[in-house]
This record gives sequence, C-alpha cells and structure tokens, in this order.
Amino acid sequence: MIRLAWRLAWRDLRGGKRGLLIVLLCLGVGVASVAGIGSLRAALQQGISQSGRTILGGDLALSTGLGPLPTAVSAWFRAHGARVTETVDTRSILVAPSGHRLLAAVRAVGPGWPMLGHVATSPPDQFAGLPPGPGHRPGLLLAPTGAATLGLHPGDIVTLGGVKLVFRGTIRSTPDSIGDSQLFGVKAFVALKSLAGTPLIQPGGLVSFGLQVLLPPGRDPHRLAVAFARAFPGNPWRLRGAASAARGVTRFVDQAAMFMTLLGLAALLVGGIGVANGVDAWLAARARTIATLRCLGASARLISLINIIQLLILGVPGILLGLAVGAGAPVLVLPLLRGVLPLPHPIGLYPAPLLLSAGFGLLVGLVFALPPLQRAAAISGGALFRSASVALQVPRSWRAIAIQLIAVLVLAALAVLSVPRPLLALGFSGGAIATLLLLRLVAFLLIRLLSVLPAPRNAAIALGLRRLTGPASTLPLMLLSAGAGLTVMVAVAEIRSNLLAEFTHALPASAPGFYFIDIQPHDLPTFEAALKSTGAAHHLAFMPSLRARIMAVNGVGVAQFRPPEQSAWPLRSDIGFTYAAAPPPGTHITAGQWWGQRYHGPPLVSFDARIARQWGLRVGDTITVNVLGRDFLLRIANLRRIDWQSLQINFLMIGTPDPFAGAPHTMVATVEADRGRKGVVLAAVTDALPGVTGIDVSQILRGLAGLIGEIATAISAVGLVALLAGGLVLVSAIAAGRDARIAEAVVLKTLGAAASQIRGAWLTEFAVAGGAAGLIAASIGTLAADLVVRLVFHLAFHVPIGVVLITLGVSIASMTVLGFAATARILRHPAAARLRLETGG
Repeated sequence: MIRLAWRLAWRDLRGGKRGLLIVLLCLGVGVASVAGIGSLRAALQQGISQSGRTILGGDLALSTGLGPLPTAVSAWFRAHGARVTETVDTRSILVAPSGHRLLAAVRAVGPGWPMLGHVATSPPDQFAGLPPGPGHRPGLLLAPTGAATLGLHPGDIVTLGGVKLVFRGTIRSTPDSIGDSQLFGVKAFVALKSLAGTPLIQPGGLVSFGLQVLLPPGRDPHRLAVAFARAFPGNPWRLRGAASAARGVTRFVDQAAMFMTLLGLAALLVGGIGVANGVDAWLAARARTIATLRCLGASARLISLINIIQLLILGVPGILLGLAVGAGAPVLVLPLLRGVLPLPHPIGLYPAPLLLSAGFGLLVGLVFALPPLQRAAAISGGALFRSASVALQVPRSWRAIAIQLIAVLVLAALAVLSVPRPLLALGFSGGAIATLLLLRLVAFLLIRLLSVLPAPRNAAIALGLRRLTGPASTLPLMLLSAGAGLTVMVAVAEIRSNLLAEFTHALPASAPGFYFIDIQPHDLPTFEAALKSTGAAHHLAFMPSLRARIMAVNGVGVAQFRPPEQSAWPLRSDIGFTYAAAPPPGTHITAGQWWGQRYHGPPLVSFDARIARQWGLRVGDTITVNVLGRDFLLRIANLRRIDWQSLQINFLMIGTPDPFAGAPHTMVATVEADRGRKGVVLAAVTDALPGVTGIDVSQILRGLAGLIGEIATAISAVGLVALLAGGLVLVSAIAAGRDARIAEAVVLKTLGAAASQIRGAWLTEFAVAGGAAGLIAASIGTLAADLVVRLVFHLAFHVPIGVVLITLGVSIASMTVLGFAATARILRHPAAARLRLETGG
C-alpha cells in the first residue's frame, strides 16, 4: 500500500501544489526563528567557554569586597607552583585639565597582569607605561568614548580621586572586556601602585579586591580549589573557575534566548494555523480527485496515506529551509556583536538546536494538519456526482484524537526542556492553548450576537453579516488566523513600551539627582558644607554603607541553599549592608516589628519581604553574614517591602547598630540638584573630597533606557517573525475559502447580484472580522504583557492606548486589503464554467 500511495501522491503533486506552498512557508518561517535563536545561543556559549581562562585572567580567580585579601592567600598559591597577580576595581570621578568630570570604572592592576591575553592600546604599547617610575608620573588608559568626551590627548595630566596621572592613550581591547558596560563609568586602567594609600582604597569603601591564579600546564584547577577550601575553611571570598568566568553574560544570554525562543515558538504556533488553512485549501482543490479515487476503490486509509506523503514531500523541505536559515544566523548576526561580545565566534553547525527546531516543526505540522486530513478522508465516492468538497465537521476517531493529544503533550514537553525556566514554558504552553480556545469562544459569542441583531437595510452589508453567522461562517477561521499573530505583536509592543516608559519617564521622575558613595563618616560636615555652598543641592539623605557576604540561610551554607534563580542574586557576590536604630523614611513593614531605639542584644536584621517569601523565610529565622572578615548570626526581626524602582537608598538587609556601628564603613548619600546645576554640585563635592564618587542617576537611566531599547528591538525583530507568520496565515485562510466563494459568487450572479454588491458584502465580512480580531488580540496581548511586566519585571503596568489603536487599525486594514485583493480575482471567474462543472456538463 505504501508503494501505491507514494506513486499516486507523486503523480498527483505534479498536477499542482496550490495550498501546500503556504504550508512550506509557514513551517519554514517558524522553524527558522527557533533554529536561529538556538544556534546563536549555542555559538555564544561555545565562544564564552573557549575564552573562559582568558576572560578570568587565569585558571582560578578570587574576589571580595570585604577588604584586601591576606598575603597568606597569595603565598599559598605560589607554594603550589602557581603564578598570581592582583587587581582592585573601584569607581571614581576623573577630572580633565579643562575641569570636565566623568565617572570612571577603574581597574588597578598589579605586576604581571594580564597573565593571559594582552591589552591593545592607541598609541600602541602604552600599557607598560602605567606604573610610576623615576622621573615620570603614573599613567592612565581610558576607553575611547571617555577620552573623546573629556577631550583628552596623550600626555595630558588628569586627576583621579585626588591622584595626578598622565593620560597615556585609549584602550582598544583587553582580555576581560566581555560584557563591559559604561552604565557605571567608562573603563580606565591604572597601576595598582599608583592608588596605594589614596582615598580610593580604604576600609568600607565600594571596592572589589581580586587575585588571578595561573597554574602550570597539567595541574587540575578543581583539585586545587578543593585544597584551597580545606586550607581556608569558612572563608567569605568568591572563588571562580574558567567555567564561570562570565557567569553574568552567560545568564543574560540564556534569559534573552529563553524569551526569544518562546516568541519563536509563538511564531511557529501561529504558522501552525497557516498549516491547517493551507492543508484545507489544498484538500478543497483536490476534493474531486479524492472522490474519484474513492469511486475506483481507494480506502480512507489509502487516501490519508497519500495526503500525508504529499504533506511530507513539501512540509519537510519547508522545515529544512527553516533549518538552513536558522543555521546561518550565527554567520550573519555574530559579527554585529563583536563590539559588545569580543569573543571568538566559532562558525559551524550546532546539531542540538537544529534537531530541537525540526522536532518542533514536525509536531506543529502534525497537530494542525490532522483535522483537515481526517475531514478529507471522509469524502465519499458519491461526492463526485455532486459538488465535491471537504466536510466542515466529521466525527473524530479516538485514534486521531489520541495522536493529536500525544503530539501536543510532546510539544509542550520539548518547550519545557528547551528553556532554563520550565514553569515559564509551561505557562507559555498553557497560554498558547488558552489563547486559541479564547479566540474560538469569542468567535462563537460574536456569531450569536450578530445573529440576533436586526438586519441592516443595505443588502451588501446584510449579506456580509449573514455570511459571518451562517453555517459556513468564516469568522472562527479569520479570528484564529489574524488574532494569533496580532496577539504576539501586541504583547511584545506593550512590554517594550512599558519598559521604555519606566526608564525614560517613571524612574527619572522619582529618582534622586546624585548618588555619592565612599564618604568617610568624619567627612560628613565637609560634604554637607560643599553641597550648601552651591545653593543648588537639597533633599540630602544618607546612610552607613558596609559590604557583607551571606554565608548561610537558617544554618544551610550558600553552596547547599537553592533558592529560585530569579532571587539568587544576593548569594552570588558581596552585597550592600547598613544599620539603623530607627526605620528609614518610607519603610513599610509587612511582618514583625522594628527594634527599639536603644536596643542592645543579639544582632537583628530587617529583610526584604519579597526575597524572604521566595527563600521561604519568616520572622525569627536566621541569616549568617560576613562583614569585614567576621561572621555574624542575624535573626530576622521584621520583613519590609522595598520599592527598588524608587531608586532611593535601599538595602536588602538593615541590621541593628550594635555591633556594626563601630566597624570601619563609609556613607552613601542621595541629593537632589537644581536643573542645569548638576555640574556645579559634582565639582564642589569632588574638589572638596576627591575620594568621594558622584554618580549622576539621570545618565545611568539614559544608558539603561538605551540598553532596554536595544534588547526590546531584538525581541521585536522576533515578534515581527510572528507577524509575518500571521500574514501568511491570513493569506492561507482566504485561500482556504476560495472555492466556496467562487460557488457563492456564481449563485449570486445568477440571481442578479452585481459584482459591486458581492464585493461590498465580502469587504463588510472582512472588515468586521478584522475589527473583532484586532479587539481580541489587543485584549489578550494586553493581558499577557501585564503578566510579564508585573511578574517578571516587577513593574507597574500601563496600557499604551496607541498600541491598541494601531493594532485595531492594522487588523481592519490588512484584513480588508487582503480580502479585496483575493476576491477581485474570484469575481472575475466566469459563472458559466462553474455551472458546467457543477452539473457535469
């Protein structure tokens, strides 16, 4: 039977493939988006893996913000045959000879850095001139954007934290430049010696101390790390290997790939509706052929087998086309990312994402093609002697239902396995099914509503509305075809709009003008006097600032504690910590009570309520933190709701003054500055206190808005794929009803209807369907965007009315224009030829 089915399928395909080309395109577009995102993710991960040692600066790296690493640590590694070099990372204000100021992210490097890779500069070979020497000042290298902003030239004398340095040139590339961001200062290099004893490196300051370790060839870094942990038990330092050299970048790539993969799957599911429409249109055109085969003795099973073979002949090439496009994505996209991710970009095929994408394509094709295939198998031989067509409804066999259900479950399982957050994938799968069901429900309700409305006096409009409510109503198909793609685009557009609005309007309105960090407590009077002298600073607020490392939660070490990924950030590195006798202004306690003003006793802590909920913590539980090398067991006295979006001074943990008030620490302050006077305020403070760093919050927010805009643009590009798939689906939906419209037009013309009346009826049908699709897509897309913005980004959601109106307009216009283009050809179809076909003449 298979050989006969193959011969008949191949012979029949030579007679025409109308309808199946839509299947090929819909599958190709969806598979290409999923395969392209997966291939890009695999290429980036491989590039990071290959560059891990270079990025890290060695085989192992230690870091801490609690204070300088003891000399015993370096001695221990050297005793085990390793080479070591030190680094210190901090931020400070760089002052040009012109007096212009710029926030710099400073890396002070010790002798021997970098042990892997090299630093390229302009002019060349200037990195060696950073350390001070006989007869010359210490040097500084700066990122090109910073040098251009300050108007610097090699040889200029600049001031960094009160230290005079010679500007040597600009940084072209460094081994550790992956993921460099200028949000919190432009990158600068100095020699470690040049900062020794300066205000930039002091106890309690916002400074990170690092040690890179390079092992002799053949030594096992993991084994040495285990030995180090035994030699320094309970240490608060962060020890990383090459595999976690760029953990933040890897996490960002994974998260971005996850969201875009789900969007790609949405495009593929939208394309699945196009598959169903395309198969319907193709089978409708073959209805007489199928009826003829049934008259010649073909069984329903043989008919189904022929149709499946023909689908595979054109569907598999569509999937292969999508895979080819997706496999080429790294070649096209990665060169554009070299400025952001300076990694080796290995060009090659990545089988895992391609196989996964092929599986998605085959399953989507199977799920959406099964119903029309079963309806086609129900065509009888007797249909040859009347108008042969595919039945709208046929009884579903249990076997077909089981196959479709299994395919849906496997599709959902693949979606769950393909992203780092399975619950999100499950939510996506449930949301996709709910969206399709909701679109069908709305179509049903709208049909009922239109059927009870009084008929319009205009005959064309009345006929168009009657088509939407009759037994052969196209409304369910139109809503599914147009609504699915538009829903994805509305959700993407509204998420993008809310994020950009948050960083360009909402946050700047509530944010302070400046953050000032690294203020020594004894310098507070000088700091306040400098601000007062400008006459442009007001609303000063400050709090003590220490660095702490969480060591255990309820007695469970952080290495064994496994909180949800989205709330694990406080465990990855040192975090800010403060103390207060009274609740800071604006504190909202959700559980427990604040301690008394004169509390003396075991140390207590006020903790973030949202993180506590995700960690399973309650009032009375304990957290062990390390502050300046000493462990403290803190009992949770209260939980408070923190509004991080306010950008006011906020800390995850606030401890009791006893025992932290006596520890070396700095102060952090927020200040409002009059418009146009920020430069005056910054100059007054940094001239009076060169070791104090001022951070202009508005510049940070502009940088964040730009970054969010770039990410949103990338996500919108994937969303456009969903819209393209939606366009193909709409074309396929119109094609699926072509034969029925030809028959209807012939009957109406025979009864005396003019072509303009028929066209008016159909355009009414398309416009109403487009308006309904636009409204339901705007509603569902808004709901999805609201959930993402509130639950993922933890922001307030606002409905962008412009997006809703544009969606409605695009839906009505596109549906009407495509309908007009398609029906214009139908109306030119001669009635006599159709009548002869129907009567067998």
